[in-house]
Amino acid sequence: MKTFGIVIFILIFFIFIFFIVSSFPKRKGKRGEKIVARMLSKFDGMLFNDYMMVDENKKSHQMDHILVCSKGVIIVETKNYSGRIYGNELQTQWTQVLKYGKVKHRLYNPIKQNNSHLYQIGKITKKRYPLISIVIFVQGNTSFIQSKQVFSPRSAFHYIQSLPNLLSEEDINCVSNLLIENENKTITLQQHVQGIRETRLNIEKIICPRCGKPLILREGKNGAFYGCSGFPYCKFTKKC
Repeated sequence: MKTFGIVIFILIFFIFIFFIVSSFPKRKGKRGEKIVARMLSKFDGMLFNDYMMVDENKKSHQMDHILVCSKGVIIVETKNYSGRIYGNELQTQWTQVLKYGKVKHRLYNPIKQNNSHLYQIGKITKKRYPLISIVIFVQGNTSFIQSKQVFSPRSAFHYIQSLPNLLSEEDINCVSNLLIENENKTITLQQHVQGIRETRLNIEKIICPRCGKPLILREGKNGAFYGCSGFPYCKFTKKC
């Protein structure tokens, strides 16, 4: 009986460790990406998961999913956040609310994050094919997000289904080949994270993180902002 008790204790201990480890943000994010990948794989075409590329300025870019199908080139940013998420398309920062409002976290607007991915893929495809941006919150907590680009996995599936057919089989093959040619599988996650830090530093130095050109102070209908001097070829903007 004593041995049996020890075995039960060890089993419970390892189950506890498993749940603790699986709740880490990185593990949680990967679980979410697997759920979305399974959903996207139901569509005919070519699916790229965890796509990594390096631009002409030697900066790395990682996209969670790129689905090339008859509906277009669909670039997907996946988030697996808990709690209530508040935000809209124009805000730079969104808010995650946990524990009945006792805990709040800021997160960078994933729509803006994905717009940067669209810009990079647009350069690869020379903007010859329709690019579609969608953000998927795996837990379906989208009620307080004001955007038509944000979905749960289920609503994303129905949205993609509802889109008109825009690409031929030849188009799908052409885009897929371009993505394969430009994919970089040698960049490590650590190198990519370091690249993100350098990008943030460039923004602080008023340098465009996309093309490397200076940011210029401009005046818009919503007030002053920094815009890339490479406009209209580069449309990066930053609030003052």
